[in-house]
Amino acid sequence: MSSQASVRALAEQIQREYPRLDVLVNNAGGAAPGPTLSADGIEMTLATNHLGAALLTLLLLDLLKASAPSRIVNVSSTEAQSPSRLDMNDLQFERRKYSAVAAYRQSILLMNAFTFELARRLAGTGVTANCLHPGAVATNIWNPDLLPPLIGRLIVAVVKPFLLNSKQGAAVSLYLATSPEVAQVSGEYFVKSKPAKSNPLSRDPKLMAEVWLCTEKMTSLPLA
Repeated sequence: MSSQASVRALAEQIQREYPRLDVLVNNAGGAAPGPTLSADGIEMTLATNHLGAALLTLLLLDLLKASAPSRIVNVSSTEAQSPSRLDMNDLQFERRKYSAVAAYRQSILLMNAFTFELARRLAGTGVTANCLHPGAVATNIWNPDLLPPLIGRLIVAVVKPFLLNSKQGAAVSLYLATSPEVAQVSGEYFVKSKPAKSNPLSRDPKLMAEVWLCTEKMTSLPLA
């Protein structure tokens, strides 16, 4: 998902092999422990968590519209809720000191704002777009390298046994993808299968529009 060429190839394959697309769940995510660039020269966490998912969604949007009613489900995180300053002029940490946690929070906040703007633009098309927090799930994203060495390994070792397993972690995604209760719901953020408040920044119309234009520029894709 960090390689835009790979994302484009996947979209082409789906369009070639499948006549319809009822649900798209974007659930690829990661956090680079240090400043790392993708194949496209983009900060890796930003490239994977936001731009890859946004690009795939938009490349498949015509198929989703043709298959309506259809749903877009973006897996987010409570990390986007953390109070932080979003510097739209330095998304790749070229001026700021790189922080794995800050890069992760930023990527998820961008995805949420993008999802809400996408939902606004899709109104009346029969395609819904929502995002969610799956809960704390025991996946490899719990990387001790993101924290000071000794402290990081200790925290991961203590916390991981109490996290959700993969089946439990998929519950909210499956709910948004399949439940008749949310068939007409769009532009919402869900926690434990219930609508919840998202970071106010992600709901700011000016920021939503700016994120949309930034995504267009960084994926070289004219957005509708």
